[in-house]
Amino acid sequence: VAMPSNQNLGEHQLIIESPAIEVIITKDIPLNTTNTTVSLGTFGVDIPDWCHMYEKQNCDPGQGLTTVVYALPENPLFYSTGSQGIGMGQTVAAVEIYNATTNSKINIEDTLTSFKLSFDDRRMETVIGDSDTVQGILRHKEVPMPGFNTSYTFKLFPATINESYYIYIKFDAMPSKKDYDFRHLLPLDWGVDPYMIIINASDIPNFRSTLNLAIDEVGYNKPMQAYNFSFYSSGCHFFSEVTNAWLTSGCTSERSSDETTTYCLCNHLTRFTSGMFIPQVNEIHIEEFNFNPASNWPMALFFVCLFGGYILSLLYCRHKDRKDVAKKGISPLPDNCAGDSYFYEIKIVTGVRPDAGTSSKVQFIIEGDYADTGVRNIQDNKRVILQRSSRDSFLMSVPDCLGPLNWMRVWHDSSGKGRFQSWYMDYITVKDIQTNETFTFIGYAWFSLTDDDGLTERTFNVAAPDQLANMGYLFNQTARHQMNDSHIYMSVLFCPP
Repeated sequence: VAMPSNQNLGEHQLIIESPAIEVIITKDIPLNTTNTTVSLGTFGVDIPDWCHMYEKQNCDPGQGLTTVVYALPENPLFYSTGSQGIGMGQTVAAVEIYNATTNSKINIEDTLTSFKLSFDDRRMETVIGDSDTVQGILRHKEVPMPGFNTSYTFKLFPATINESYYIYIKFDAMPSKKDYDFRHLLPLDWGVDPYMIIINASDIPNFRSTLNLAIDEVGYNKPMQAYNFSFYSSGCHFFSEVTNAWLTSGCTSERSSDETTTYCLCNHLTRFTSGMFIPQVNEIHIEEFNFNPASNWPMALFFVCLFGGYILSLLYCRHKDRKDVAKKGISPLPDNCAGDSYFYEIKIVTGVRPDAGTSSKVQFIIEGDYADTGVRNIQDNKRVILQRSSRDSFLMSVPDCLGPLNWMRVWHDSSGKGRFQSWYMDYITVKDIQTNETFTFIGYAWFSLTDDDGLTERTFNVAAPDQLANMGYLFNQTARHQMNDSHIYMSVLFCPP
């Protein structure tokens, strides 16, 4: 935000309002600038006493300060790290303080007194009723967690004032009276609301997906009284220019936060926002769960079928793994000569289209600047090759270096039976083992009497760099890798060795 050069100390605030941004600029001495509240739309900030922000501060009460407060109605940094639970439509606000004489920004961090920020989230409270009267049983609540850097507020509304409850909290697992991450006895003897618990983001370990509560009324031998409760999350986030991420260090949710407004206490200045989330609470009564196979045979049959399907899937995956082991490795071409001294690795990639594999006899010729290979046969007597979605590697020997490769002619004799007569080739790479130079021949074509143009013999020139960088080639490469190699289910069916 540019500093106005013609605004004098003590003049009226400069206010800028537009659909994209709202700005308030105040230029005055610390006595009038600090210990004040600035409100801007749904955002407000209490600016503490300038001369008491730090333990040792040479404070000049006559020094002019320019305070800039601006708010954006939508979050322009929703893509940044740590933005889970913030949302694109969340207000982003900033408070900046400048030296009014030099217009230089003053770095404010680690202050003794905090800046109090307020965000009007305009949310309606969700209250979940629990009118059961159950004796001696913990009442469990499972709550999904929207993301990192989020604080959680739990409010209990007992039917009878002064009723006492133990609240047990555990992340990603159900708590018990002996196994929990936090335990609170309500009512508290301090705070604005004695039946309210705030769990700050700094107290929550990373990578947690659910927050689980158990509610137990003090006095085991009496029926649990009816009660209501509400549960919501709110986050106090600031944007770090150093890490380019939303963080929460130095900012905490204040106990006065409620379902409609988030109050944050921060000891530094930058861009701020809040996150509000009212989750759907799942109620689980673990102790009441009783499964009897004799009286609930459909459920028993379901679990037997489910477990049986799991065992069958394991056997199938193991079978596929054994087949993949058989496909691994590099096979020498059958027509290699023992006296040859120069070697190439040939990798043939068969397409993933239906009926792309072949059992026909495939042959080829490769020509380089110095020589050609003559007619060579692709064959392996120990394993099945050129199957759909396969990557087969072969070692080819030649008497001497072929030089830079120019073209490759490939054909087959259509001797395969039925759907294994045709063949769809994606591409072939030829690697000079001595120099590590690789030549690519891009096909993406049928060798078939019945598909495409009916040809079973094709000639391919070596791919130029611009062809390898072509969007179509790169897309096919990436899509094949994502579907056949990386996809958790597709890779079981089509994963190459």
